[in-house]
Amino acid sequence: MSRFLLNPMFWLVTVIVAWLVVITVSIAGNPEGARAHSMETPQQVTQR
Repeated sequence: MSRFLLNPMFWLVTVIVAWLVVITVSIAGNPEGARAHSMETPQQVTQR
């Protein structure tokens, strides 16, 4: 088990999957806010 947890590929896949899940959830929860996130603050997005 310790050898599996020390495997760099295991951590790489885990980080990529977690990153994709976060992006998918944020886009699914607020598609308009996800597109405008870089240009607007969260307060402006939630007022719509």
